[in-house]
Amino acid sequence: MTRFLVGRSVSRGNSAALKRILLIENGSASVESLYSSIQHAGYSAESAKGPAEALKAVSRNLFDVVFVDHSVPGLDLAALCRRARERNPNVFIVLAGERLDFPFLQDALTTKANEVLALPTDRQEVRELVRRASSGEGPEADKITPTGLAVLQEFNLQINFCQTVEEMFSLVLEKCLAVLGAVSGSAFVFNKEADDLVVKVAEGPRSESLVGITQKVGSGIAGLVAQSRQPLLVTDIGSDTRFAPRDSERYQTGSFLCVPLVSQNQLVGVVCANDKKSGTPFTKTDIELVMLLAANAATVAARLQAHQSEVVANEQLRQEIGRLSGEFEETIEELTYLKDHNRNIIESISLGVAVFGFDLKINFCNSAFGALLGRKAADFLRLSVLDLGFKVVSDELEQAVLAVLRQGVARRFEPVKWRGPTGKKTFKLDLSPFSASSGKVVGGVLVAEDITAHVELERELARSEEQAAVGRIAAGVAHELNNPLDGVLRFVNLSLGRLSSDNPVNEYLRSAREGLTRMADIIKALLSFSRKSTGADDRRVNVNDVIDEAVKAMAPIAGSHQIEVELDLCQNGLMVRGGQLHQVFTNLIKNAYDAMPNGGKLRITTVVSDERVEIMFADQGCGIAPDVMDTIFEPFVTTKEIGKGVGLGLSICKRIIERYQGMIRVDSTPGEGSTFTIELPLTSEFATE
Repeated sequence: MTRFLVGRSVSRGNSAALKRILLIENGSASVESLYSSIQHAGYSAESAKGPAEALKAVSRNLFDVVFVDHSVPGLDLAALCRRARERNPNVFIVLAGERLDFPFLQDALTTKANEVLALPTDRQEVRELVRRASSGEGPEADKITPTGLAVLQEFNLQINFCQTVEEMFSLVLEKCLAVLGAVSGSAFVFNKEADDLVVKVAEGPRSESLVGITQKVGSGIAGLVAQSRQPLLVTDIGSDTRFAPRDSERYQTGSFLCVPLVSQNQLVGVVCANDKKSGTPFTKTDIELVMLLAANAATVAARLQAHQSEVVANEQLRQEIGRLSGEFEETIEELTYLKDHNRNIIESISLGVAVFGFDLKINFCNSAFGALLGRKAADFLRLSVLDLGFKVVSDELEQAVLAVLRQGVARRFEPVKWRGPTGKKTFKLDLSPFSASSGKVVGGVLVAEDITAHVELERELARSEEQAAVGRIAAGVAHELNNPLDGVLRFVNLSLGRLSSDNPVNEYLRSAREGLTRMADIIKALLSFSRKSTGADDRRVNVNDVIDEAVKAMAPIAGSHQIEVELDLCQNGLMVRGGQLHQVFTNLIKNAYDAMPNGGKLRITTVVSDERVEIMFADQGCGIAPDVMDTIFEPFVTTKEIGKGVGLGLSICKRIIERYQGMIRVDSTPGEGSTFTIELPLTSEFATE
């Protein structure tokens, strides 16, 4: 029988017109909650249970709103709706159900229901439905349409043809956005091993930048949905207190939904959609539709994953069978690989490695060995290990090699001098026995390490310490001797002025004055050597002008020595920082003149290269002995006769040049002459392009 609750609208502050409402139900808890929602919304309703009672109620009475529970067994929806509309053409029919699946949606479209309602529902949604029924409004724009149902049916067919999980997720997102009328979204695949989600496909303005992004389960919106395995619907993120204000910047409409894909209680992935084309927010019905789509997708995804796992297992089984059947071949390949691998290791290291046999002939050496000695590695094969040019006492090296071969005793030589196509170098040599797997010595290994830079660094450090010590001593000596020496020299000059020219004492005093002047020059050199770099003169000067001034200053000496000076200066305007360059140039010119006592030619050249200027002083003098070349710029090293040089000039020149971020070097051949080359950086205002 029909159960009448009140029969009219109950006024609870509601101004809507009186409405007659029928609720066709089967007594479920969800429908009981609908009763409560209708009452709290301010309306009354009649109830009909079962198909017969429902058909009788709509045939006998005129209703404005009819709520139909889709789960009522044996109910002929088409006949019921047709009879209700015969009684009232404007009746507002709402089809309600706990599952908005394909049969439900198909029935809603077939019967032309005005609205669908997901159970359980809330009071606000019921109040809105009845309000729209009383105002004559049609269904909401985002409710399911025949086109949307067609999309879902198409998805249900196409998903069975997907071959991979990635293909299936692409279809899920495509159909999800189509049925919702959304413009953007993303589909995540769950990676069980890493416990994270990976964006496999995305649509929308930022789709390309999203693909491949990972998100940990429990982190972010998709991660929280994956963790809870419950769908999330947000109608307005701006007013939702669960989200920070900055989160709303990612959405145009402020509404989005996120649904997990779960099959047999196993998480498969997550699908998200946001920003409807209509600009309206998503609804509970929308999320029910996506959940329906996601449920089918999760089942197919689980099947595809199981199939892929089976394929992987079959492939692993095939590989295992192949491995067992080809064990011998694989062993050979492994040995070949190990051989090549070990060779690659030897080839990759920067140390030179050479292996020799009992005949002392080299039978293998790596590329680094050849590069260190300036030749190709192949050039050393079958060459005796004793004929490599290392400056070691021949007997000592031979005895060490024989000790390695006969007794298995390792030996090291350090430092070892060597000269070859790549110049002079210093090596550390290690000789070790080369043993077979049985432990028997079958040859020897020579490892050569280039320690030239290390030796030079130690030498420079020693020089720096020595120069620092000498500088301190020089400063102290100069301070102690300068004042008394000046007084003695002054008294000698006074004595010479007071004696007559024919006094034999004059000759003694003049000799004394020469000696004192020589001592004063030595003290001046010591003071210059000990001067700290903080006193450097950083004035910008023209290199060509300084050269001209230095040549003019030394012109009298050039004339007396019958020396020709040739200048080859590339251009004007070569500006460098070097207020003390005059002292350097004068010293080099004087040294060149001293090296040519019987005359000759001094050629001074300037060349610009890579924003640096090179100044070369090339003389035709006696040259520098090879044993002095390495120490020529050290303090108190000189090639001049005793009494003609202190050995501080070049050391001071080197210090001055280095103050200006430059360098000085020398090339010399005994008997042919020397060339001193200075490199200095041009100032930025005058650097060449």
